[in-house]
Parts: sequence; C-alpha cells; structure tokens
Amino acid sequence: GADKAALVQRLGADAAIDHRVAPDALAAALDAAAPQGIDVYFDNVGGPLLDLVLPRMREGGRIALCGMIAQYNDADHPHGVTQLWQLVVKRLTLRGFLTYDHADRLAEAQA
Repeated sequence: GADKAALVQRLGADAAIDHRVAPDALAAALDAAAPQGIDVYFDNVGGPLLDLVLPRMREGGRIALCGMIAQYNDADHPHGVTQLWQLVVKRLTLRGFLTYDHADRLAEAQA
C-alpha cells in the first residue's frame, strides 16, 4: 500500500510499487520506475509478481527472497515460476533468507 511504499522510499529505495494493482498497471509501473531494468529486488510476494519482475532485471542483478506470500495464501494451487530461466540469461543472484537468520536483531526489526 501507499504507506509501506512511502516508508520504503524514506529508507532510501529508488522506487516502491504497490503490487496489488492489475498486472498490466504493475508492469507499466515497473517499466516507468526502472526503464533500464531493475538492479536489486526485495521479494516478499513471489508467484506471478516474481514472474513479472524477472524479465525486467538488469544483467548481474540481485534478488533478496524473504517470503512468498502469494504461495502461502493459495497452497492448493501453487504458481510455478515460469521466468526462472532469466536467472541464467541475466546472471542474476537470488538469495533466500529468513528473519530468524538475524534473531539477535529481530526486536529492532519489529520495532
């Protein structure tokens, strides 16, 4: 939503886009925010959103994968990522992590 996007931008992101818009509008927003491609993408959603972002990544781009809420909410119909080949073509780095990897800072993050 708008509040989270504003917070992310105050923290220094170049762009923050609400993923809950229609796919065509989301694609247009991504293209407008990063006309040369996306260097770094933080993903909490996964599913169709990850498929939309992967082709828009710049060569050598990095993806931090912290969650896949799109999958959690529809476990009976998992979305297979169809654009995973972009990892190879663009030499992307995809790294998953859990907040508990940094348990010593969990209270700080939650605050």
